[in-house]
Amino acid sequence: MLSSSAWMWTVIAAAVCWFVVLNQVYALWKNVRTSAASGHRSKGKGSPPVSIVFLIVFAAIAGILTAHAIAGRVLTLANGLPAFALGLPTAALLVAVGCVVSYFVGRRESTAPLMVAIVFGLAGALFMWAMTQGEWVNAATGS
Repeated sequence: MLSSSAWMWTVIAAAVCWFVVLNQVYALWKNVRTSAASGHRSKGKGSPPVSIVFLIVFAAIAGILTAHAIAGRVLTLANGLPAFALGLPTAALLVAVGCVVSYFVGRRESTAPLMVAIVFGLAGALFMWAMTQGEWVNAATGS
C-alpha cells in the first residue's frame, strides 16, 4: 500500500502529467486550425511529430500514475517488477524517434549547410564514444 504522502504525490504527479497532455492536445489543435486557415504550417511553432511523441509519453505516464493512485499501491507484474519500469525504454525510444523526425524537419527548414550538422553530430558522437572508454571512466571516478 502507498503511504498517504506517497499517494498524495502520485496524485499530484498524475495531475501535472494530465495537464501537460491537455496542453499538447490544445497546441496540436491550434496548430492544425491555424494551418488550415492559412494554407501552410507556420515555422517556429514546434513540430507536430514531436508534440505527438510528448503527448503519447505524458499520457502513458499519467495513465500509469492514475492507475497507481486508484489502486493505492505500486502495480507489479507476476515476477515483482513494477509495471512502470517497462514504460521507460518505450518512452526513450519514442523520444529518440521524435528527435530524429525533428532533426529532419529542422534540416528541411534550415538555411545552414548540411556540413555544419554533420560536424556537430560527429563531434558529439566522438565525445560520447570517448566518455565510454575505460580510461575516461577510471580517471573520472579515481579508480
